[in-house]
Parts: sequence; structure tokens; C-alpha cells
Amino acid sequence: MFQTKLLRTTTFRAALLYLSIFLLSTSSLYAYLFWNTVSLISNQTDTAIEADIEDLSQRFKEGGIPSLARRVAVLSRDPRLSIYLLIDPEGRPMAGNLNKIPDMKDAGEDWQEFEFVRITNNFEEKHAARAKTFTLPQGFFLLVGRDVEEFHKFSAVILNAMIYGLGITILFGLVGGVIISRNFTRRIDSINRTSSDIMAGDLSRRIPVTGSGDEIDRLGINLNKMLSRIESLMDGMRDVTDNIAHDLRSPINRIRNRLEVTLMKPATTEDYKKVIQETIEEADELLAVFNALLSVAQLEAGARDIQKEMLDVVDIIKQAVEFMEPAGEEIGARFDLDLPETPFFTKAARPLLSQALINLIDNAFKYGHSDEQIISVGLTKLNNMFIIYVADNGPGIPPSDMSRVTERFVRLDASRNRPGSGLGLSLVSAIAQRHGGKLRLQQNFPQGLKAEIVLPLDT
Repeated sequence: MFQTKLLRTTTFRAALLYLSIFLLSTSSLYAYLFWNTVSLISNQTDTAIEADIEDLSQRFKEGGIPSLARRVAVLSRDPRLSIYLLIDPEGRPMAGNLNKIPDMKDAGEDWQEFEFVRITNNFEEKHAARAKTFTLPQGFFLLVGRDVEEFHKFSAVILNAMIYGLGITILFGLVGGVIISRNFTRRIDSINRTSSDIMAGDLSRRIPVTGSGDEIDRLGINLNKMLSRIESLMDGMRDVTDNIAHDLRSPINRIRNRLEVTLMKPATTEDYKKVIQETIEEADELLAVFNALLSVAQLEAGARDIQKEMLDVVDIIKQAVEFMEPAGEEIGARFDLDLPETPFFTKAARPLLSQALINLIDNAFKYGHSDEQIISVGLTKLNNMFIIYVADNGPGIPPSDMSRVTERFVRLDASRNRPGSGLGLSLVSAIAQRHGGKLRLQQNFPQGLKAEIVLPLDT
């Protein structure tokens, strides 16, 4: 089973392909080197034979057969690898170091390869030879050659070494391919097991990382980041679900109890109208929560088209403050404006920008100082960005909760008794992101929260 699984792995097949290409290129190189080495030695042998033939030819021209025979006799006494044989018309050896004509394919004037017997240390040994033969006038026969036995042995040694080298290369290549494939498969199996555990519901599992920094590690790191993000979103979804259930249960219970009490006791027409009016107000609050939640989802998903227009941000801020002033007067809050004297034009969606400002001011009303609320609203420009800020003098937000409050339905009031749905800052953040900016929260000095809508200039 392991062998079948191994053969199906991409790494093992890639290793086999690489090994095949390497063997093909190595074999071609070996063949080229072998052929050139053999050709070089063979050419050197032929050149030496041709030199002897040239020398003997000159002797034959100068003194005929007698001079040729004497020269062959002298050369034959050289203990080197030269081979000579001069035969008379009757077939008897006249001179040379061979005692008879060797068995050859054709005794014409051509290159011949044959075997002959050489006596070494009183032992007869068969050796290979390469020679050139000539038929001389009056029926004489001449053979000039070299003993090439050592050359053949040398060629065989080289050839065997190449074959063994290729065999060892194949062996090590296969072993290396198996080892690499097993390690790779083990890491992939680990990823698959982790994926199976995650699909089974264990979102805390993470892909093991070896720390090698290779592509599998980089993939594992990115997948782990994705899994952490998914786990965070799932936890957030559970929190949102719990918060929705808690926030919707109270108004629905109030509506039900109010209607039930009205049915249980006698009431006048005015009483019924009052109950119906209160019920409508509760229903409107529920609809406002759902509309805000839908707006956040649409803005974050980019599913809601926004119509940008050239507008004066200073005017938008003044209108939002004017709209919220009556509500501020009821709780004793006052505004401190820090706005440019000249108009500040940019492209933005007027309804969304107004909604974001109103949400920030409303949030400041809810969490500002209970004795004397001061709501600071201003506009500043920084490089190619502009910043709209709303600051209060309330208790502020702990640094550890700064990143949480922009999530949907997150409320730092654990009892959730304060008014609000926990969607105000989420909607502001979504509006800022839809305009290519962001919502930035920081501590206000000496106390309170400062919320900044940071947007790019779009002229």
C-alpha cells in the first residue's frame, strides 16, 4: 500500500523525472567522453602504424626486398607493442615477430583487427592487434601493426566504470527520491489530518510548521493565519448571535408583556392607542437595529453602491452638529467646534458621511461625562488625508478594548442595560472603509475617547 501511495505522490514522480533527465544527460556525457577517448587512442595507434609503414616503404624503394627484410628484422627486436611480418611468395616468414599469417577477414591492403599469440614469461597469451597489410611485387606480403590488448582492457575498464557509475547514480537517486517523497508526504498528511480535525469542528487546530522556511512552511504559516482569522470570525459570529438574542429578547418581551397586560385588564380607547404607539416605537427600534446591521454588512461586502459628489465637509459637520444639538441640550452637553473658516471640498457620499458623524456624536452623548459633557468636533488636514474627529470627556475605553468596539454588537456594558445596539461604531468603520479610509480610536486628553474618521482627499 505504501509503495502504491508513494508512486502516486507528485514529489516521487518529479524525482523520477529529474533522475531520468539527469541520467540521460549523464549518459550522453559519458558516451561523448568514452567515444572521444577511444578515438584519440585509436588515432594515435594508427598514426604510429602509418609512420612505420612510411619508414618501411622508403627502405623498400631504396633496397628492395632484402633491405626491407633487414629493417623488419631490426624493428621486430624492439620489445614494444609493434607487430611486423614479411612473408615470401611460398608463404614462409622471412622476418618479423609473428610466426605465421594471422586469421584475418581480408588480407588486402586495408586495416585489419585480429588475435595473435604472444609468449610472455613462457606463457602463451592471446592478444588483440590492429594492423595494415600490403601485397608487394613478386608475391611478397607485409603486415605492420600494434598490439592493442591493453587498449581494449583500458576501454573495458572505462566502460565498466561508467556503467557502475550510472547504476550507483540510479540507486542513490531512487533512495533520495523515496526519502524526499516520504518527508514531503508526511508533512502533507499532517496538513490533511489538521484539515480533517478542523472540518470536524476543532477550529483551534493549526498546521505544524518546521521552521525551515521552505514553501510548505510558508503555506502553513499563511493557512494558519487564515485559520486564526476564521476562528476569530466564528467566535465573533457566536458573540454576535448571543448579543442579538439578548438585545432582541428584551424589546420583544416588553412588547409581549405590554400587549398581554392590555388584554387582561379593561382599557379605554386612549389606553389602547397609547399601548399601540409604544409598541410601534419598540418595533421601530428593532427595525433600526436590523437596518443598521444590514447597512454594515452591505458596506463591508461592497454590495451597496455609493454616489460620491463634491461637497463641503465643513458644512456637513455643521449640519450634523445642528441636528444633534437638541438632543445634547436635553442631557446638558455642549459642543466645542474647531473648524476651518474656509470651505473644505472633497468627494464623498453625503448621506453616509452625515450618518457617520451623527453616530459618533450620539456615541459621545451616551458615554460622555455625566456632570458636564463637552463634545469636541473638528476637522484637520494631514498630507493627502483629512481627519474628522469627535471627542468626549467621559471615562473613555480601556486600550485592550479599542480593537473590539468596532465589531458588531460589541458593548463594553456587560449588563447591556445602557441604550444602544452596539452597531454605531461598526457602521462608522464600514462607512470609512467604503470611502477608502478608516476609523481610528484613541484616548482623549485629559480624559475621554477621541474618534477619528481618516479619509483620503478625493478632488
